Amino acid sequence: MSAAKKSSFSFQLKDIKVLNFQLKDPILYEIQKLEDEKMILTHKVSSGFSVEEKAFVVFLELAYKYQLEDESVRLMDFIGAFGFEIPELDDLKDETDLPEQVRIALCSISYSTSRGIIFEKVRGSSLEEFPIPVIDPAKLLK
Repeated sequence: MSAAKKSSFSFQLKDIKVLNFQLKDPILYEIQKLEDEKMILTHKVSSGFSVEEKAFVVFLELAYKYQLEDESVRLMDFIGAFGFEIPELDDLKDETDLPEQVRIALCSISYSTSRGIIFEKVRGSSLEEFPIPVIDPAKLLK
């Protein structure tokens, strides 16, 4: 049976790497108080896999931008890599053969883990009041 037709996949989070984290003080942009309606969260997801290592990696980029009158400024940038071991990768020709529900689950775990990492890193800063929101993980893939 091909991997695309398989109904179950097992996976385990094996590695977490913070590839980039930058936090800018809003005072650099003469922002005295952050306003919730001006905060913009952006995200980008990419992935890759290695059949030999039975490894699938989700790369997640998150950024908090703040809308000023005529431009937006980046207050926070995060890039994380989340490595998963998936024994069934032997059966895949490419990553698009991985069922959408499995990709959504891997993105969900990566996003939730990122939320926790960022929560800890912004502690004590002005962004502490703006935790990364919970979202539908299927939206990460769109």
